[in-house]
Amino acid sequence: MTRWGSRYTRFARRTRMTAVGTATLAVLIVTLTACDSGGSDATPVRAPGPDFEVFMDTSATRDEVDAVRQLLHRSEAVTKVRYVSREEAYRKFSRWFEKDQPDLVANTQPAELPESFNVTVSGGLKQVAARVKRLPGVDMVLKVPSSRPFCRRLAAATRDMSRADRAELTGMTRCLIH
Repeated sequence: MTRWGSRYTRFARRTRMTAVGTATLAVLIVTLTACDSGGSDATPVRAPGPDFEVFMDTSATRDEVDAVRQLLHRSEAVTKVRYVSREEAYRKFSRWFEKDQPDLVANTQPAELPESFNVTVSGGLKQVAARVKRLPGVDMVLKVPSSRPFCRRLAAATRDMSRADRAELTGMTRCLIH
């Protein structure tokens, strides 16, 4: 009895950790794409980009991914759809973390990252996102935050720092401003 209970407990814990990890990774990807710098001394600004991102479940079938793609392409409110494969997500993930967390990169496989869609809309963001979220295979839909206020505050906060402090902060936040 306890033997099955412990197996079930370990399985449940692993399942929860996988779900938490996927959600955390999705939020991190959205955050990482929010700022863009034009050069080493440029003030970071939000790059023109998606209004929201659709993250598929890692176990989504090809038919489920195609259904999301078709819904997005058929919607009149959607102006741009960009598909991000697991391999492309892994390349970005590796680039962001290879220097600061090489063990994380070494222990992560492309199959562990979700496929996603970057979506730009001309209006009706909430309606389109709600329709997509109801489709099978969709893990989460996240609105890309407007990072301009955050980036301005970050630039203002670092303006009066010493060069050494700024270098240390830049090293710690390298993945936020790429």
